Amino acid sequence: MSVLALVVALFTYGCQTRMTKIGQVNERLEVPGFESKAEAVFEMPSDSIDPVYEGIEEAVFGFYRDFDFRMVWSDRGSLNPLGDSLVSFIRNIRYYGLLPTSYRLAQIQAVHRNLTLKESMLRREALLTDAFLKISKHLQHGRLPEARQVQADYMSPLHRILASESVRSVFASLEPPFKEYHALKNALRVAIDSLPTDIRPAVLSNLFVPESAEYRRVQTIEINVERWRQETDFSQKRSILVNIPAFMLYVFANDAVIFESKTIVGARETPTPELNGTIECFVTYPYWHVPKSIATREYFHVIQKDTAFLSKNNFDVLDRRGNLLNADSIDWSKFSKDYFPVVLRQREGTGNALGIIKFIFDNPHGVLLHDTNAKRLFRSNVRAFSHGCIRMEKANELAHYLVTTDVAKKSLLIERYLTEKVRHTVNLQEPMPIHVRYFTCWADDNVVRYFPDVYAKDQAMIEALYGNPPERL
Repeated sequence: MSVLALVVALFTYGCQTRMTKIGQVNERLEVPGFESKAEAVFEMPSDSIDPVYEGIEEAVFGFYRDFDFRMVWSDRGSLNPLGDSLVSFIRNIRYYGLLPTSYRLAQIQAVHRNLTLKESMLRREALLTDAFLKISKHLQHGRLPEARQVQADYMSPLHRILASESVRSVFASLEPPFKEYHALKNALRVAIDSLPTDIRPAVLSNLFVPESAEYRRVQTIEINVERWRQETDFSQKRSILVNIPAFMLYVFANDAVIFESKTIVGARETPTPELNGTIECFVTYPYWHVPKSIATREYFHVIQKDTAFLSKNNFDVLDRRGNLLNADSIDWSKFSKDYFPVVLRQREGTGNALGIIKFIFDNPHGVLLHDTNAKRLFRSNVRAFSHGCIRMEKANELAHYLVTTDVAKKSLLIERYLTEKVRHTVNLQEPMPIHVRYFTCWADDNVVRYFPDVYAKDQAMIEALYGNPPERL
């Protein structure tokens, strides 16, 4: 935008104004309530340490410096339509899962007793720009500490405002593209509007609200809206999503769920981590190399008492080089939790803890997605039983889909491998992204489903997002 066009956009008020060029003296406008016309200079302070900018991000001063200290949100001492729109947005920002107190709404609306009318107007202008930049950041990436690490251009949205775009359209363009996010945001509006009339205004203003089931549901939705804002890797075009609290796995294709399966995830003591990966292959009738932590914690004492446990459960004993050892020739009495110089490997078969299919994807936690030999556990509603890996009920069906890319079509090759009951590695022509996430509520078809906060992560987010409860008025 040219400087002349910017001037026109910012200074057309229904009255005649004189255009100025860079370097000329700015037009002085009479602002009602100012002591004299000389005080009514319609521009922001050019000194970065001016009290008008106190406690405000440095980017705010930089913005006004780059635009010749012209004002954006005010005309002649009053809010212009842009300013009115931004203040209205902040007043109702709880519908977006954000808090009006985060953007100093009370200060924006107040005329400070220790400031002149002109100083109050300038301070309000700076606060509104500061609020706009913060809202832009929070809508894009959330407001938890992790969002502060994201490098992004938060000035561009403000420049779009100057190009005559509306506040709401700019903010809407910054929100996450996920359908689940927008479904949850719509559910949040319904939840807030359904609150009892005696607490709804307090919720919208982020004032003190007594603990209640209705308000906790509002917070739960807000927490999960925030989680979607932090999402950067998930693609609904073609991917797998494991939602830990729902104990479910979903396959997405073209923005729709085309397949789902019950899962078993880590117990609270051994939680399944949130992660990203790509399934590049899977193995039929796999070995299970027992992690050392499980071997020493769960099997060590059993083996010391009776080495027959190994043969009964199809365990091989390997040295550190992978050589097979004779379990009966080992002096297990010399072993301990801190000294366990062997590896336990469970042979393939229906009794294998990994079941008959293991999906392989690189991740720093060593987490696996696999079948299981304990199918009865899928009958439980809360399925947090594993050591951190993810067991799934429909592993066979997923294997077929990964090969055929059609949920209604089976692979003859996979059918043969499963019939042969021996190990085969199947490399995928189209590797499949997999995302493990933690959402404690989900909205679809105008229904909100709430899931157990199995790892107590919601409470930590409540403390981070809301801090101490607001003071009671």
